[in-house]
Amino acid sequence: MTERKPRRPTERQCSVCGQTFTATRYDASTCGPTCRTRAARATRTGLQRRLAAERAVQSLIDQTTESGDAADLGALRRLRRLIDEALTADKIRNDQRDGKLPTA
Repeated sequence: MTERKPRRPTERQCSVCGQTFTATRYDASTCGPTCRTRAARATRTGLQRRLAAERAVQSLIDQTTESGDAADLGALRRLRRLIDEALTADKIRNDQRDGKLPTA
């Protein structure tokens, strides 16, 4: 069995509280379990809210299409586009954080 080289601990700044900490893992972004939990909840809650907003806007678009009010329909479609952009930005940011995409 091949011996692994020990990783060097690195100093990083916590993505939640901003405190400097010694990362023992290459993918550590938080200083401890409390901040890790806060980060996970914030990400999950934000995504859930945006998805709920997207569903609500789509429901309004469907209702407005039936009534035929073109001005409201245009405004709702613009809102839907903004929500889609926010969801895409979240996905890109999460993929970059997880190492699936290079950072810009």
